[in-house]
Amino acid sequence: MIRRGLTTIVFLASALAIFTVIVALVEGNPWPILRTLVTGGVGSVYGLTEAVVKAIPLLLCALAAAVPGRLGLVNIGGEGQFLIGAIGATLAVRLFPSMPSLVLLVLMAFFAAMAGATWGLLPGALRALTRANETVISLLLNYVAGLMLLHLIHGPWKDPAALGWPQTTALPSSVRLTGLFGSRVHAVLWVGLVICLVLAVVDRRMVSGMSARIIGANPDVARYVGIGVALYFAAAFGIAGGIAGLGGFGELSGIQGRLREGMSLGYGYAGFFVAWLCRNRFEWLPVGAILFSVVITGAESLQVLAGMPFATVYLLQGLVFLAILGATAPGVAGCAGKPPTVRHE
Repeated sequence: MIRRGLTTIVFLASALAIFTVIVALVEGNPWPILRTLVTGGVGSVYGLTEAVVKAIPLLLCALAAAVPGRLGLVNIGGEGQFLIGAIGATLAVRLFPSMPSLVLLVLMAFFAAMAGATWGLLPGALRALTRANETVISLLLNYVAGLMLLHLIHGPWKDPAALGWPQTTALPSSVRLTGLFGSRVHAVLWVGLVICLVLAVVDRRMVSGMSARIIGANPDVARYVGIGVALYFAAAFGIAGGIAGLGGFGELSGIQGRLREGMSLGYGYAGFFVAWLCRNRFEWLPVGAILFSVVITGAESLQVLAGMPFATVYLLQGLVFLAILGATAPGVAGCAGKPPTVRHE
């Protein structure tokens, strides 16, 4: 374990060194850029709270990838499920505008979870019933969800007073999630942490968790001992979609305040990355989400304070991904721990 940790640190340091060289080639002196990267992510209370703000949807989308991942399935549809959840929450406001604020907030969360679960069930049910490739289906549904969002904010749900901007009418202040301790961190953070705890307990202490691990190891053996593999496949994607949908509700009510283009910063894809790095271990997902959000927040500060393009964020994410991939490769420093193997019978 110590050797594996040291290997990971070495690979991450190598990724940072490569990033430094690239910055030096583009900007000349890399040290002010690196200082901005560090201080933007962890150098201030504001930076830390903003990292937590980004960690909330990251955590929920990572959970959406990890739940099917425990069964050996691949859910890259967290982005679409996240957006559909935000659409479902907005629909609740449009259908029940006169409801008391607390009731309406509960309805928004319910609609978001149900919309996301329905969107997740599409690849899950197809995988269970026809053995279609859930990876491809969930990925393609991201684009469908994105186009649906664009249709709504450019068409029937567009705010007529938005001066041409594609967005919906702002949510009433009564259904906006208030920030904790004067920051933008909202209560969906606790929802994500509770879901992590519940899933970790189910995974380790309950029969359904053991059945899921058997399916992930070998679906044929699971069928032989009488486990309903198809039901688990569909249920896992439904639960995953519902969790990602809650992430869309949190982003809508706690941060954005309305549906708009680009309301997700690729949280679904980044969440899949976080789940992969944590090997779909629910107890590690909060740590992975906050670490990854610190990287994103620090890289975003380069755009604001150092004038570097937003592509810097993706460059740094890619280098971190390659570093972890190299550190966890079989045979590297005697590393026996491999990322979960996806099995398709």
